[in-house]
Amino acid sequence: MVKDPAANELADPPPDPASEWRAHSDGIYAAIATAAGEMKAIEKDQQNTGQGFKFRSIETIVGHAKPILAKHEISITPNGFEVISSEEVKSSSGSRGYRVVVYGGWQIGHSDGSFIEAAMLGEAIDYGDKATSKAVQMAYKYLLTQMLGIGSEDPDSESPDAGEVVSPAGEMEQRTNAVKAALLKEADGDKEAAGSLWDGILDHLGYSEPLKQSQLKKVEAAIADRPPVEPS
Repeated sequence: MVKDPAANELADPPPDPASEWRAHSDGIYAAIATAAGEMKAIEKDQQNTGQGFKFRSIETIVGHAKPILAKHEISITPNGFEVISSEEVKSSSGSRGYRVVVYGGWQIGHSDGSFIEAAMLGEAIDYGDKATSKAVQMAYKYLLTQMLGIGSEDPDSESPDAGEVVSPAGEMEQRTNAVKAALLKEADGDKEAAGSLWDGILDHLGYSEPLKQSQLKKVEAAIADRPPVEPS
């Protein structure tokens, strides 16, 4: 019996999915690690005057990250976004807005053709028509923050107090303005008298502006409990 010469030859092994995955990702991982190593701490350069805390703006983060990403030939391309939650909210002053949560995906690629995919949630509240776009920006901001390990030299000293609940963006300012408007009405439109009432309440409580949420609640309660000013 004549044997087929090819019978003893081993067939090519099936491709290893893990090897193929590594071939698509090794270069980009090395590039990200190098870029993260060059990333300096970014201080919180913006002040939320209504809520009394500092934060890093997306413009600041992108401004620091962009030249480093370009240097190491890293690209970040949106892969699509999905709105997973949208609800109407109402501030204490009656303004209506929306709280939106988005799920965003990106392909993070390198010039050698390797890439990985990443996803991040973003949440925002806006009292106009920008809630979705702000949520997308927040997702991208924290994608960069986590991917490049961005922090500040002393993050704890610039954060809100432990246990301090931060209210939605813009609400603190609206509530403060509503309180001042009520005092102005009580003072029959006399701005100087209304200002004195406001300053007197803050002095009595030992507060100074900008107020935190817990402090504003006590100011509102103090005004609600005090007798109105008798007309002269």
